[in-house]
Amino acid sequence: MRRQETPRDVVENCPIDRLSIFDINPVSFHQNYRLESKPLIITDVLQNIPEWTLELLEREAGQLSFPVRCYGAGHFDKPKEEWGKYCEYREMVLRDYILELKTRYAQQHNHYMGQVPVGETPLARLLREPLGHLSETLDMEKASDMAMWLGPTGHTEPLHWDCGEGTVLMLSGAKKVVLFAPEQSANLYPFPLYGGPAAPWFSKVYVDKPDLDTFPKYREAEKHKIEITLNAGEVLYIPVYWWHELSSIGSGDS
Repeated sequence: MRRQETPRDVVENCPIDRLSIFDINPVSFHQNYRLESKPLIITDVLQNIPEWTLELLEREAGQLSFPVRCYGAGHFDKPKEEWGKYCEYREMVLRDYILELKTRYAQQHNHYMGQVPVGETPLARLLREPLGHLSETLDMEKASDMAMWLGPTGHTEPLHWDCGEGTVLMLSGAKKVVLFAPEQSANLYPFPLYGGPAAPWFSKVYVDKPDLDTFPKYREAEKHKIEITLNAGEVLYIPVYWWHELSSIGSGDS
């Protein structure tokens, strides 16, 4: 999809609207959010589905294997430029990973099951109807191509942008989401195109503990930071090229 140019005053003062899925349609969404490059929180998406718990995941797909991102203890305590690589990957049976969550091993060792395709698993069956409704409302053909993100409380997926628009559907727990408009990219210090430990769509800055001596332009970006809490049952629409960082909060896993 070709990126739409957005007026600077719209981006810099962009509030995050929170609308019921019953109050939007493909035309209004396209005009007011996609074309304006505005994030949106959508409520009332999940209707009449079972409570999303670790027990449900284990019952429906516990025997299946998925890739797990293994960052390692202390990975996020050192400057990002000192990372040897972004992370290691390990194939794990979902039931075993759930045990890591319950025993807090995943939290202690920074293990995170991220961007796992589940479109052909029994888990997709439980969400096909609400995701289909969401896809139709947003006129997004791939909105129903579900990928699961499952991790321990306290885990943060570092600040980055995606080359396509996307949605984040919270099935359980809550996340703190930090957003920056694309116009702040130069102030967020992306990794270089070649030779860095992370891809160029990742920022070198830690949002919660920025090194302003090393990254002084981040002061300007911070003036335009948008921070929200995304709760269970809510969907966040993230326009193309918007920077976003997601952190699991609360007492459970999400």
